[in-house]
Amino acid sequence: MRTVATLYIILFSVSSVLSQDIILLKNTDEIESKVVEIDSDIVKYKKYDNLNGPVYSIKKEAVFMITYENGTKEFFKSTDENISAKKNQHKDANLPKHRGAIKLGFVPLHQYARNIAASAENVGDITLRPSFNLNFTGYLLANKLSASVSYNRFNAESQNQYIDEQGNAIGTYLNVVEGFTIMTDINFYYGKFKNISFYSGLGGGLVYYRNVPSITQIVEQEFSEFGFQFTVVGVDYHLSRYLGLYSELGTGIRGNLTIGIQIQF
Repeated sequence: MRTVATLYIILFSVSSVLSQDIILLKNTDEIESKVVEIDSDIVKYKKYDNLNGPVYSIKKEAVFMITYENGTKEFFKSTDENISAKKNQHKDANLPKHRGAIKLGFVPLHQYARNIAASAENVGDITLRPSFNLNFTGYLLANKLSASVSYNRFNAESQNQYIDEQGNAIGTYLNVVEGFTIMTDINFYYGKFKNISFYSGLGGGLVYYRNVPSITQIVEQEFSEFGFQFTVVGVDYHLSRYLGLYSELGTGIRGNLTIGIQIQF
């Protein structure tokens, strides 16, 4: 009978211990409690030996760990640690803050170069050659704006009919369009998601190009003009603090689609 009573006492004691929350403070004190609420700065609880009594509060920065009645443990960081973690999280979410970037891009679609090639007389099939863009960008107003200077090289070629003075088609020749643009842009950054930034912009600059025919009967021609570029949407993808990718979709003298890499500083 005494053994049974002892067993009941042990079971009751174990049950009491397991049915309470233990708040372990950083000064190693323990509070036997029933946790009521945890907000951003305070832990609210009732003392376990007086569950019908008042609700007590203690700052989270004084708490090291809470062991709940189901055995789950929750650890707490200090206020300074939380602030530091939030700063790092915010920094990563708006990653990164740079002063500038050097961008090198490939232009697979350059409608402006195609239009120049198509303006020749008796034009035939048009082929776009590889074009590239070199861009120097500086960021302004906490990366909300950027100003850039760019150099764009473009090429195209077409198979044209050669018509003599009597209007007779006597053959075909290759006409090569070679040109470049030097221009400035202003871009507005309107959206960020983790390490991706979105922007749109407008720019303008000088265009120089020449038509180089493969036959001497047709004279080589040179042209220069002023033109614009509208970036409908641009995307910066930051692989790391110093390296990233970018892509631009737009219309104008720099082409319609640019894909490339960027070095950020």
